[in-house]
Amino acid sequence: MFLVFRYYGRESTRLRRLMVPAMLLSALGNIGINYIAPLVVAKVVADIADDSRVTVGSTLSYVLIGGAHTRARIGS
Repeated sequence: MFLVFRYYGRESTRLRRLMVPAMLLSALGNIGINYIAPLVVAKVVADIADDSRVTVGSTLSYVLIGGAHTRARIGS
């Protein structure tokens, strides 16, 4: 087990320019998929609850954003 960590540590320091962005960007992708879609749904529900004059045009952008995130989650 120690041998595996030693090799992994050596390769990660050797390929630092590739490893750090890969780790950070994958974390940002997970945040976007897991947290943005529920926030978009909450925003649409709050708009509907607050205003009786909600139109399709005012909520369409939120629905499209939520749909794009849901599609990304299903596709991965």
